[in-house]
Amino acid sequence: MAKRQLDQSFDSLAGNVIQQFTGVLVFLVVPKFLGVEEYGQTVFVLTLWSFQAFSDLGFSHVYNRRLPALHAAGDRDGIRSWDATILKWRLAGATVFGVIAGCLYGFKYGGLLFSILVAIVPSFSAAFLFCISQATVDSDFAKVRSLNFLQAGARLLVIPVVALWNLPGWFVGQACIAAVVLISPSVRKNLRRSGTGGAPFSWNLIRKNFSSAVVLVLIVGLWTQLLSVARLIASFRYPDAVIATYGLATSSFQIVMLTLVSMYAPISVRTNALFGVDPSAAVNYVTEKNKVVLPAFLAFAIAAAAFGPWALRTVFSEYSLESAIVLPCLLSLLHVPAIVMFGSLLMASGKFMKYLTAVAASFLLSVVVAVLAEPALGVAAAALAQLVGLGALVLMQYVAVVSGDSMPAGTRWRLGAAVVFSLAVVLAWFALSPIRSGT
Repeated sequence: MAKRQLDQSFDSLAGNVIQQFTGVLVFLVVPKFLGVEEYGQTVFVLTLWSFQAFSDLGFSHVYNRRLPALHAAGDRDGIRSWDATILKWRLAGATVFGVIAGCLYGFKYGGLLFSILVAIVPSFSAAFLFCISQATVDSDFAKVRSLNFLQAGARLLVIPVVALWNLPGWFVGQACIAAVVLISPSVRKNLRRSGTGGAPFSWNLIRKNFSSAVVLVLIVGLWTQLLSVARLIASFRYPDAVIATYGLATSSFQIVMLTLVSMYAPISVRTNALFGVDPSAAVNYVTEKNKVVLPAFLAFAIAAAAFGPWALRTVFSEYSLESAIVLPCLLSLLHVPAIVMFGSLLMASGKFMKYLTAVAASFLLSVVVAVLAEPALGVAAAALAQLVGLGALVLMQYVAVVSGDSMPAGTRWRLGAAVVFSLAVVLAWFALSPIRSGT
């Protein structure tokens, strides 16, 4: 058993490492071949595609939570019904979402061919992500690793086609990635077995799980958008050249953030397992682990915030990477450890509606801050909005965690240091950064 768990951990880590590596490589190379405004256009498309998380109304999250128990029980009929229903549901949702995304792109930039590519890629992505989920809930982490390797290798195809054809090459590259992934034998076999060869679509399954699915998708979807809210605001309010700057800044943020989150994942899993048995033990476990993990997190985040602006300006000298935009985005990393910790406790304690309220309120606050600060800060307002919004999320999550009877006495003070730190980061930025008009 111990060897199997070790093998699973290695498979999961290997898949994440190769995905991160190819993501960093594409991030470093692709902007060098594109003009600033062309890269800004790709950032806009990626921002549109980031909303695909909402396209299945949360049923992928319900699937991920329900199917492990069915696999453990050996309920083959139940598994077949879920697989067939969720695959078809996700494909239908991705198709509708793709049409909307393609129309939005066409409305902003024109170009029928590019609009069609923007529209069809989400359906390919949904099919592949279903295969990843299917292998994950079956604890087949060797297959997850293989699929991640396949996607990572396909992702590198975008580099030569961008080098050859610039912006058209980027769009062609996205289609190539989807095609290479979907024609692989394992993916085609899974889709054929679950789709045309699977059980019939079950509307009863959709009706029974609809409310929980919507709550989960709102939490995860809004949480994901909030973590890169500066890019989101910039994509719909600022010129392409500024969108490109935000694309580079938030991509840097996301690379480091995903590393931090993956480091915390084992603690989150253990917290969930403990909370159902003994909430006090779960909190004790989190606070003890945080004595080691949080300082490492913060050191990593501080280093990224300190050296990130210089590194980005050095690598991407042709882009106007002002500190007023880049630094607040990278300083947002200092909120991530607390966000992950409190989020883990909220999920473990089943406080889904409180979690949703915190995320939604923080997202709304970010948008309001961006609009109100724009006359003074110009295009730097979106960066400030992300820093303030994530700080507010830490505070609201903390209030949600310590409220109610599910958390043991003394939790309020033991977990409060993370809130004080996040608020101090925001206040320090206001104190040390002059308020001036952006460009």
